[in-house]
Amino acid sequence: AKNLRTMGISTMTLLEEMIFACRFFHDTGNYLNVRNVTICAGSWMLNGKVPGATLDRGNTLEYSLFDPAEDLPHLRAREVVV
Repeated sequence: AKNLRTMGISTMTLLEEMIFACRFFHDTGNYLNVRNVTICAGSWMLNGKVPGATLDRGNTLEYSLFDPAEDLPHLRAREVVV
C-alpha cells in the first residue's frame, strides 16, 4: 500500500470494493478475491493499517487489516478508473 501511494496509484476504498464485489456476484454468479486479497489502499485506518478483502473457505466475504509495508504475493490492488 505504501508503494501504491508513492507511485500515485488511486486504488479502491473499502466501500468501493464492497459495492464492486456485490455487483460482480450479481452479474456473474462468481466471487471476487477467491485466491488473492484485494488491498483497499484508498481507505487507510486511523491505526495506519489498510483493509483487505478476500473470500474465506466458507465462501463468506472477509475483511481484515494489513500493515501497509507488507509485500505479500497474494495481496492485490484494484485501480480506480474515473
